[in-house]
Amino acid sequence: MAHNQINQDIGSISANLYYLYNLVELDLSNNFIWGPLPHFLCKTTITNLNLNNNNISGDFNFDDKQASCSFARIGLSENKLSGALIYDLTKLPRLTDLYIDNNQLHGKLPKFLPTSIKRLDLHNNKFEGTIPKQWNSLSELFYIDLTGNSFCGCIPENWKDNPWRNCILGGLKMNCNCRVPSLCSYDKCEASVNDTCCGV
Repeated sequence: MAHNQINQDIGSISANLYYLYNLVELDLSNNFIWGPLPHFLCKTTITNLNLNNNNISGDFNFDDKQASCSFARIGLSENKLSGALIYDLTKLPRLTDLYIDNNQLHGKLPKFLPTSIKRLDLHNNKFEGTIPKQWNSLSELFYIDLTGNSFCGCIPENWKDNPWRNCILGGLKMNCNCRVPSLCSYDKCEASVNDTCCGV
């Protein structure tokens, strides 16, 4: 259903998905679908949700009352999501891929992510602050893009051992003493950057 010029509220589309018990992949990318994320998407059997390049708006939020969701891959790149990322992402214990780049999300990053995460694309949002120390446990992470945000400080110490394939830290202002894996690209480091100016 991708590239079909669908111009419809995501709520009315997904209401019919609740009864498709064997649906595991939903690709509605590159359409004109609009509206906030329906909470009951979390109650479906979908593991691969691709809503890239639409007009999805509102918070990044699924049903807070649901204990966990089955999503493994979420694509929400190039939409109109806004607000802080306050949804408890640990309720997505199978999540490996999260693409929320090119939105209008802002604020600090959540302290905890599922340890299963492998690909994380946050570029071109309005995030700020430091990368949480708790992200030290994301040992399977091999793809990250922070470009176009306002992060500050060092990356987690254990990331030096991650199996990096793509590590873009362009949105991170860091001190020259920070340890960065050789495969990671970043802006010029600054000796003046410290915990105080990063708000730690």
